[in-house]
Amino acid sequence: MRQRFCRVCGGWHDTDKPLPHNCAPVATSAQSDTIPVPMFISDTMDAVEHPCDGRQYSSKSQFRRVTRAHGCVEVGNDAARFKTPQKPKVDRAAVKTSIEKAVARVNRGERISQ
Repeated sequence: MRQRFCRVCGGWHDTDKPLPHNCAPVATSAQSDTIPVPMFISDTMDAVEHPCDGRQYSSKSQFRRVTRAHGCVEVGNDAARFKTPQKPKVDRAAVKTSIEKAVARVNRGERISQ
C-alpha cells in the first residue's frame, strides 16, 4: 500500500483510492496576476518602421514575415555576441622545444617522405 502526503489537510492518503472531496486540489484560473492567461506573449508591439520596405508594422509576426521575405535575419540584443572570444595562451616553452626538436631532426638528415 502506497500513500502520499496531502498538502491541503496535512494527512496521508492511499494512492490507489481517489482523494477525499475536501482534499481535491483547487484549480487556479491563471498563474499571472495581471492577465487571465498564464505565459501569454502578445503579438502586438508599438508601430515600427521596417528597414527593408519602410512600412509601419505593429504585429511581430508580420514584421518577421517581411524580414524573412527580404532574405534578412532578425538579430536579438544579446550582449555576448559583441564580445570577441579570448585566444588561448601560447606556451612559449613548448613551442621552443618543438622547434628545437624539428631543427635537430633536419640536421640529422631526416626528411618527410611523401
